[in-house]
Amino acid sequence: MSNILITGGAGYIGSHAGKLLGEAGHRLVTLDNLSKGYAGAVTHGDLVVGDTGDAALVSQLLGDFHIDTILHFAAWTIVPESVAEPLKYYQNNTSNARTLMDCAVRHGVRHFVFSSTAAVYGIEPGAAPKPPPPRRSIPTAAAS
Repeated sequence: MSNILITGGAGYIGSHAGKLLGEAGHRLVTLDNLSKGYAGAVTHGDLVVGDTGDAALVSQLLGDFHIDTILHFAAWTIVPESVAEPLKYYQNNTSNARTLMDCAVRHGVRHFVFSSTAAVYGIEPGAAPKPPPPRRSIPTAAAS
């Protein structure tokens, strides 16, 4: 079984991934700063309250728990807040993710799953989906 670090594992998607992986017998460590998640959502493995941008903490977890897989669910996805506070989102979603990846490389973590944000799904309220462009008809008979 794998030794898995789940970042953002106290959030909705991360906690469900942790539940399934824990039930399957994997050894889990969840790293979450609890700014958007809930400690009670972590039902398997250890919960470490901390930040993905804390290189010393991440390195310690990767070494102490012999992590071979990282599931990264710690990105923030609230669009209006990201527009109001872009540097806060840049720090978490870009700088902290880079720190996490740098630590993973230095510790030889072989598997890294980078979860897309939930903000990329759906259609704006009131907007109609665009139909696909028409397909060109290609002749199926030989031309002479």
